[in-house]
Amino acid sequence: KGLGKRKTLIVSFTLVFFLVFFLQNFVWCIQVTGNTQVSDTQIIRELNELGIGFGTYGKEITPQTLKHQMLSRIPQLQWLTVTRSGGIATVSVEERQIQSRIIDHKKVTNIVATQDCTIDEMSVLSGNPIRKVGDSVRKGDLLVSGYRDLDHVLQTTLSLAEIYGITHHEINGVTPLNYDKKQPNSHTDVRHSLLFGRKRINLYGNSGFWGGGCDKMVEYKQLTLPGGFSLPITLVTQTATKREVSPLELDQTDAKQLLLDGTSQSLIKQMIAGEILDNKMALKLDGDVYRLTGYYKCREMVGNSVDAILFQDDNIEPTD
Repeated sequence: KGLGKRKTLIVSFTLVFFLVFFLQNFVWCIQVTGNTQVSDTQIIRELNELGIGFGTYGKEITPQTLKHQMLSRIPQLQWLTVTRSGGIATVSVEERQIQSRIIDHKKVTNIVATQDCTIDEMSVLSGNPIRKVGDSVRKGDLLVSGYRDLDHVLQTTLSLAEIYGITHHEINGVTPLNYDKKQPNSHTDVRHSLLFGRKRINLYGNSGFWGGGCDKMVEYKQLTLPGGFSLPITLVTQTATKREVSPLELDQTDAKQLLLDGTSQSLIKQMIAGEILDNKMALKLDGDVYRLTGYYKCREMVGNSVDAILFQDDNIEPTD
């Protein structure tokens, strides 16, 4: 009788009871399991593109159709399904296994030089070595043959070897004489916003763009519930640092070091494996740019496997 007089309490309980049974028909949290190579962010982003995300009505999710759509969007996935428990949708995936390269030992291959060099080291696991350490070879020369002449029998094999050679490279680099240097921080501005599903809510008054001359950094932090459930709500923090810019001239010493670092890194990226042993530099100022010519001595892997084709004039005599 006393409870009947507390109408606000009754209305509140009725509203809570309704929300508990009504809201569980919608997706409020998404969690991903079974993935190691494909990130949660990529999977959730693709689901959002298909209309599955925060606030999606549960009966609109058709796991079979969704599986085919997601597999076509993310080729790294082999299988996917979505199960829902209340407002939590669990995306279970299985990734494709990356097959290691299978070596076909019935195949006949040669090892040839990838560039001009002097052979420094040879480690032949299978095949007939045609060259030896200390030989100078040209690009495309045969180093290890898949054929071996055993008098009345011609033996074939898959050539496997690691061959290193001493190589020489010439690389040119250019950098401008004049450049703009940023001065220490003069002003920092921070803005916050929320990504709520697909909707962005700015927590600052001015939504316009920052002017030029700013260093911008954006940080995303996804909100989570106790237990590790991720909410589709992301706090976005944008930091802009205003810097003054002063025109300066590049010093010759700095220009040489800058170009040396750039050309060295470029050369190393071109190598299969190896290192730079020595270098000589020639730097000159040409108008409003510095030009550098670098001469590099390197030790690098120079063997490349190719299909073997036997010709009558091939030299297949074994080399000790």
